[in-house]
Amino acid sequence: MRIIKRQEPLGWRSCLVLLVAIGFSLALGGGCCWCAASIRWLPWAPCLFGAFGSRYGIEDSALKAIPIFLCSLGVALAFRLRVWNIGAEGQYALGAIGASWLPVAMPDLPAYLLLPSMITMAVVAGGMWGAIPAFFRQKMRTNEIIVTLMMNYIAISCSTICLRAVEGSGQLRLSHDRRPFLPPPWSVKSAQPPIAGGWCMRFVLAC
Repeated sequence: MRIIKRQEPLGWRSCLVLLVAIGFSLALGGGCCWCAASIRWLPWAPCLFGAFGSRYGIEDSALKAIPIFLCSLGVALAFRLRVWNIGAEGQYALGAIGASWLPVAMPDLPAYLLLPSMITMAVVAGGMWGAIPAFFRQKMRTNEIIVTLMMNYIAISCSTICLRAVEGSGQLRLSHDRRPFLPPPWSVKSAQPPIAGGWCMRFVLAC
């Protein structure tokens, strides 16, 4: 038996492959939970209820999922160009640093200027971080897979250092669930412009 590369694209059948892969992974994971858990009825029910059973669960799931979606889109574009970028996590961390620096440094900036400026700072910081392995690749012929992968740890360490520095200065505190928040008079709500539709429209805007 030989494995050969498919010459023509799957077209609409690629959706079927995706659905089969998702179903197989859910069945495999559910089977493992079924065998290991003491409660063997609907092993995926606690996960589904925790993620989508309440408003907080939906918001928290979106909070965790949107960065993954954005990183996936960026990596997919790089893979299409035959560039093996494994540093999406680090670029996301630097983008978070750039976006978070602006409201801390300029707390009186109006909301209609703050949000676009935060997006711009995130793009610039993440792009500059991604330009470092690109420079080494072009000038020194280094392996972009190794460089981007190793730089992820540097970026995560930088974000941790920045968070602790701002926390130590008293401008930021961590809540009971380790989420950062800014004390009055600056608050996250002040950066949110009045958007019709409430949190649903903010979710669409974030996407």
